Amino acid sequence: MRWILRYLYVVTEYKPMIEVVYATLAAWSLVRLILAKRSTVFTLRDWFGALGLVAGICSGAFFAWFYIYFWVAHSLIAHGFALFTYYIAGSCLAVAGMILALIGRGWVRRSASTVSLVMAFQWLGMWDMSPGLDQDITIATLVLLLAWGVMSLVVRHFAKRQSTPPVAHFLA
Repeated sequence: MRWILRYLYVVTEYKPMIEVVYATLAAWSLVRLILAKRSTVFTLRDWFGALGLVAGICSGAFFAWFYIYFWVAHSLIAHGFALFTYYIAGSCLAVAGMILALIGRGWVRRSASTVSLVMAFQWLGMWDMSPGLDQDITIATLVLLLAWGVMSLVVRHFAKRQSTPPVAHFLA
């Protein structure tokens, strides 16, 4: 039982680094989307996935702006109904990003799903604000980032393997 508490403590201690890795994933996915748009023709499903990624990134920007404002001004960004509306907008962007990501395809689907699902968990934490939930959200973020990385590596491996001629499999 103690090892679980130690694991939770270690994951909570590395929360800022996990958030930096998440922000890097979101920024890298946006750059990759821009570069892909320049070189390929998008289908309708690609556009839905791209909109899901943008919605997830906008939700993340709302979330980040909340904490940046709190850090600089030492007060909440809004109060009462305005704060409620801010939370609703961020949460709805995350959910819309997740739905649009599921309609998308390929790497855009994986990236948009990860970005939007992490933001949905983060906004859930903003609604509840309990310390135990914060640890669970940090663990869920770490698991989602690891799952995204493993899926990307597996897909890349199989794509590379299929692009080689059949004779190369006998030579390898």
